[in-house]
Amino acid sequence: MKRKSDGEAAEAAHQGEKDDDYKTKIKSLPQRTEMHPKRKFFHALNGLLYASVYVLVDGKLGLVLFLPLIIFCVLLELARLNFPAIAKIVFLFFGPFMRSHELHRPSGICYYVSGVLLSAIFFDKFVVLLAIVYLALGDPLASAIGILTRENLPKLWSATTFPPNRKSLVGTFVSSIFLSVLSFLILSKYVRVLEDLHWTEQQLLIVSIVGGVSGALSELLLVGPMITFLDDNFTIPLLSGAAIQATLFALGLSLSSTECVHLAPIYYWNDALALVTSYISAA
Repeated sequence: MKRKSDGEAAEAAHQGEKDDDYKTKIKSLPQRTEMHPKRKFFHALNGLLYASVYVLVDGKLGLVLFLPLIIFCVLLELARLNFPAIAKIVFLFFGPFMRSHELHRPSGICYYVSGVLLSAIFFDKFVVLLAIVYLALGDPLASAIGILTRENLPKLWSATTFPPNRKSLVGTFVSSIFLSVLSFLILSKYVRVLEDLHWTEQQLLIVSIVGGVSGALSELLLVGPMITFLDDNFTIPLLSGAAIQATLFALGLSLSSTECVHLAPIYYWNDALALVTSYISAA
């Protein structure tokens, strides 16, 4: 009996250490105002993965893939927020990517997948691809620029902060330029692949700028009560997708979504790898 008691005591002590470690990690979760590079990398990687999968499959199949994913995410979030034991398990896997405010409210992943799914329902496949890329790359870039400005140029940050939601206008500006250039590169590749699309340079520029600016500005529209119930992971793909879709309609441009496979991020990675390989061979 004594050995059993000693074993139980040791197990209880070990469990206590695990609980203390869990509480310590929870208290050390980054705030919204911290850089949190792991989260930004996870955010970008998720988006590029979604874009690659969605663009490589048929549009309807893409919806079939996203719908179970969002159902799973919602059920997991409900379980996490209501059952401490499940919250610990989820934290074990996703803790490195969480922020402190997500402990007692739905995390960004639900808004992320919901925004992508609704975009896939309402917009052309080509438009959805751009919207996902904006969310994957533009959002973390704007956040990083805003945080760096706050830390290194506090006067500039104070003078260029959007009061209703404390977003950095410097981050928004940099993100809009980046996304506009990226849009132009993607659109140029798309038009090159589909030779029957007779786009002019002006049309390419208009759609690129509208897409890039709308992708960056979408997060600024979360003001007042909307901040509590919505997230920019939800608004960015929907608002930017709507802006691009409306611009295409206004310009009378037609798109063939069946050929979007050539725009998958994996193709750009392959191009980059081929470029590096050829450079090494030449050297």
